[in-house]
Amino acid sequence: MMRMYNALKEYFRSLPLQKKLFYSYSVPVVAVCIITTAASYLFFSATYKRQYRRIQTQSCAQAANFVSQYVGNMYYISNLIENSAVVTNIISDSGLSGGRAVDEQYREFRQLNNEMLRISVSNSIYRTGIYIPDELVYANNDYYFYPESALKNRSDFPEIERKLAAGKKTFISLNEIASYSPVTSREKYIALLGTVTPSGGFGEKRQFVTKVEIPVSELEKILQKANTMGKGIVYLLDNDGRFVASSDAAEYEKLHGRGGLPAEKTGLWETKRLPGGEYYALWYGIQKYGWQLFCLIPASEYRKQGSFIVVIILLILVLLSAAVFAVSYALSSFYTKRLTALGRNMNELGSGRFRMLDFSDSPQSGDEIDGIYRNFNRMSEELQRLMEEHYRQGKSVVTAELRALQSQINPHFLYNTLDLINWEAMKYKAGNIAEIAQSLGQFYRLSLNHGKAALLIKSELRHVEAYVRIENVHFDGAVHLEIIVPEEIQSYACLGIILQPFVENAIVHGIAEHPEIKECTVCISAEFDGSDIVFDIRDNGPGMSYERRKQILDNSFSSTGSGYGIQNINSRLKLCYGEHYGVSFDSAPGRGTAVHIRIPVLTLEQLERRLQ
Repeated sequence: MMRMYNALKEYFRSLPLQKKLFYSYSVPVVAVCIITTAASYLFFSATYKRQYRRIQTQSCAQAANFVSQYVGNMYYISNLIENSAVVTNIISDSGLSGGRAVDEQYREFRQLNNEMLRISVSNSIYRTGIYIPDELVYANNDYYFYPESALKNRSDFPEIERKLAAGKKTFISLNEIASYSPVTSREKYIALLGTVTPSGGFGEKRQFVTKVEIPVSELEKILQKANTMGKGIVYLLDNDGRFVASSDAAEYEKLHGRGGLPAEKTGLWETKRLPGGEYYALWYGIQKYGWQLFCLIPASEYRKQGSFIVVIILLILVLLSAAVFAVSYALSSFYTKRLTALGRNMNELGSGRFRMLDFSDSPQSGDEIDGIYRNFNRMSEELQRLMEEHYRQGKSVVTAELRALQSQINPHFLYNTLDLINWEAMKYKAGNIAEIAQSLGQFYRLSLNHGKAALLIKSELRHVEAYVRIENVHFDGAVHLEIIVPEEIQSYACLGIILQPFVENAIVHGIAEHPEIKECTVCISAEFDGSDIVFDIRDNGPGMSYERRKQILDNSFSSTGSGYGIQNINSRLKLCYGEHYGVSFDSAPGRGTAVHIRIPVLTLEQLERRLQ
C-alpha cells in the first residue's frame, strides 16, 4: 500500500502544473458527489412516497368536500322550490289540472316560469324543474316543466314513488338534452327528486314531483382532479349504493366487469386484492347525505413512484461530474496562461486595440495577478466607454440637426412644389393634373398636420376623400366613397390617419388584386354609443377568413400598402384611449369586410391635453 502511495505521489509530482490543478479540483469533488447522491436517493425516494400519499389523500378529501357541496346545494335548491310561496299558491289554487282555458294556463305558466327562473339564476350550474300533468299545454316545455309520463314510464318508478310517498328525497340518473347544447346532443345528469304539496283542496289529493339536476360531467371533473396518479380510478356511489360518476369511465367499466369493487367503508391506504391486481384503497364518506367516494391506486404504479428518482440522480451525477471535469480543466488551463495573456493584451492596448482580459469562468483568488487583471480591465473599460460615449453624443447631435432641417424644409418644399404643379397645370388647362396635385397636396397637409397627432374628425374625412380622389384617377373612377357622418360628430377630435388605411386596404386587396371586381364601394358611417363614437367602414370586396383577420390584429403582416399596419392603428388607439377602445372586424370570404373603430367623445382641446 505504501509503495502504491509513493508511486502515485511521484507520478503527481512529475505532472505539468495544468494537470496537477485539474486532478486537485476534480477528483475530490466527484468523490463527494458520488457519496452525496447515493445518500440523497435513499432519502428522497422515501420522502417522495410519503409526499405522494399525503397529496393523494388531500386530493380525495378535497374532492369529497366539493361533492358534498354540490349535493348539499341540490338539497337546498329542492327545498327552495318546495317552500316557494308562489309555487305552493299556484298549485293550491289550480291543482295544475287540465281542461282550463289556455289563457289561464298561460298566466299560470308565466308565474311558475318566473319563479323557477328566479331560483335558477343564482344557481346556474343546476337545472330545476317540476313534473306536471301531461294534459297541460306547457307540459312539454322541457326547460322547467316536464310531463309526468316521462317519470311514470321509468322502470324504477314504483321504487321512486314509494320513497317520495314516505317523504324521502331520492336520486335518479337522467339522459336529457342540455339547455346549452344542440337538439341532438344529450348529456347525463344526476337528479334529486322531491315533492311539493298543495295546501288544502287539491293538496289532499296529490303531490307534484320536483327535481334538481346537475351534469355528471361536473362531478367527473372533480374526480379527475382527485386522481393525481392518472393510472388509478376515483368513483362515486349515491346513498343507495348506486354508481354516479368516475374519473375514467372505461377503466371503471373494466374493473366493475371483473367484480369486487369496494362498495363499503375501507381504511385509508388499505390493500385490496381485485381480479385486476393489487390496489390501495381510500374511502371518504359524505356522511350527511350518505354518498361515498372511493379511490383505487394500483400498487405496482405506486411502487414505481420512486424509481424515476434513480434515473434523475444518476443523470445529475453524470452531468455534474462532466461539469466538474470541464470546469477543472478550464481553470487549470486558465491559471497557466494568465501571465502570457496579460502581456499580450498590454501590447495590443499600446497599439490602440482594446481587448478585455476575460476571467469570468475562473475563480478570483485575490492574488497580485488578479489585482493587475482587474485594474487592467477597469482601465480598458473606462477608455472604451469614454470613446463610445463621445461617438454617440456626436452622432446624436448630427441626427437631431438633420431631423430639425427635414421638419422645416420637407413639408414647405413639398407644398410649394405641389402648388407649382397645380398652377402650371391650370396654366396649360390640364384639369386632371391640377386636380391630382391639389388632392395630393391636401392629402399630405392633413397627414402631416403640422406635426400634431390630433385633428378634427371632419379633417380626417377630408383626408380620406383626398386619397380616394387620387385613387380614382388610377382606377378610372371605379372607387365609390360614401360618407354618412353627422355634422355633430365631425366637430369632435380623433387621432390622425385612423380611417384612410382601412379605405386603402379595401382598394389594395379588392379591386387592385382582383381584376374581376370592376367597382369598389366603401361606406364610412359613424354614430354615438353612449360616451363613445363608433366608426363603421364597410366595403364590397372579397372579404377575409378568420385566420387572416387574426393575423392582421396580431401584426403577422402589414395589411395596408401605406405601411400603417392595422395592429399599429389598434395599438395607437388603445395606448391613447385605453383597452376598451380599438379596432374590430366582421368579415367572411365573399361577403366584404366591416371594420369597427371605437373612440371616446373628445373635443380637440381635450384630446391634445391627453396626448401631452
